[in-house]
Amino acid sequence: MEEIQLDTGMRQYRINEGGVLYMNPADPGLYLRFQEAIPRLEGLEKELSRENPTDFFREADEKIREILQEVFGAPNDFTRILPGVNLLAMTGTGHRVIENLFAALEPILLKGAQECVQQQVAEALSRRQEP
Repeated sequence: MEEIQLDTGMRQYRINEGGVLYMNPADPGLYLRFQEAIPRLEGLEKELSRENPTDFFREADEKIREILQEVFGAPNDFTRILPGVNLLAMTGTGHRVIENLFAALEPILLKGAQECVQQQVAEALSRRQEP
């Protein structure tokens, strides 16, 4: 069987010497999903029961991983990417794990979105100059 190799823009990012996150940072849909996920994640505390703190943190961690899966899609598995850690756990930075993850990803996604827009502008200008 013959193969076709092409650049899909997919990149790999190793997280804390562990799991690998696959994404195309210049995918405009990814940046949009990322931005839409932020208020969803912030609303989790209101959505989930706080009667039992253990249940709350377990349920919230599961829900956060589901949202991340929706944002980044296959082949990502956030149980493998961030194993053995609750995403609501506090860290030495004074922030939760999920906040640190988003802070690390935001500049990568922002740069990718900017590259996408620049490419679209260049293509539009090129079409305008064609006879």
